Amino acid sequence: MVKAVETKLHEGTTFGMPHEQEWELAEEICARYPVEMVRFGSSGTEVTMHACRIARAATGRDKIIKFEGSYHGLHDTALVSVKPKETEYGSEDAPNSVPGGGGVPEAAVDNVVVASFNNFKSVENRFKQFPARLRQLF
Repeated sequence: MVKAVETKLHEGTTFGMPHEQEWELAEEICARYPVEMVRFGSSGTEVTMHACRIARAATGRDKIIKFEGSYHGLHDTALVSVKPKETEYGSEDAPNSVPGGGGVPEAAVDNVVVASFNNFKSVENRFKQFPARLRQLF
């Protein structure tokens, strides 16, 4: 087993494009579980960026809900309300969307609706606030 791992390590550990073993693993996952497609990523940032894009494509809606204080990567959609200052929070039941640093476009911030973690009322409020722009997937 160690020899097999060592052999594969010499072939490389991170690739920028899909490769044969990735295809084999994806086919195995699809054969074992009720999924049609699998997409691998190299980082959490990449995976959450694709997840947001797929959700927007599937729903036809631009807005995404995220929980205040949670970190989901370095792309524009994820860098909203990661660590806002106390003066920027807003209401616990309807937190403000705050850029997570310089360079995050206002349009990206406007498309991220923030809810408070472990606060169902804040999530419910957001769906009521943007009924035509958010789609409940559960």
